Amino acid sequence: MRPRGTDTTNAEHVAVGEIISGTVVTASPDMSLTVLLDVMTRQGLSALPVTDADDRLVGLVTKSDVVRAQHELVELYGAAVGFEEDTTVRDVMVPVVYAVRDVASVARVAAVMVYEGLHRAPVLDGDGRLVGIVSLTDIALWLARAHGYQHNPDGWIEVRVDANVGAR
Repeated sequence: MRPRGTDTTNAEHVAVGEIISGTVVTASPDMSLTVLLDVMTRQGLSALPVTDADDRLVGLVTKSDVVRAQHELVELYGAAVGFEEDTTVRDVMVPVVYAVRDVASVARVAAVMVYEGLHRAPVLDGDGRLVGIVSLTDIALWLARAHGYQHNPDGWIEVRVDANVGAR
């Protein structure tokens, strides 16, 4: 993906597809909200991409979307009510507005995310199929690791010393 000899610490020269994990948990539009929330809770996720049967991205659903939909019900009925049993992801998801290509540079993706106020963005391959999700945390973690910072088992950041700059 990157030209030979390219600086792997330069965000302009690293494709976002290289920093995402290969595993992505998805939701289907017809998934019930009960199942959705169970999956999110068990997996420790706050958002899931929504894909059709061909792995094409059709939306994004977050816990906030579910809370917002619940709040609208309270506003409508004036009391806390539960979702109907047949309420699905399709009823609360947001159609995808932003997605990025796996070959886009980390720098470009970070800029789009920051300037558009995105916490995460779906990552698509050249055929338009979902290959992952990139978050601002993923980008910050890549940046820290690319510059020598590592998390140690005690939960502290290992500080590297650069002879030209001093302790960082």
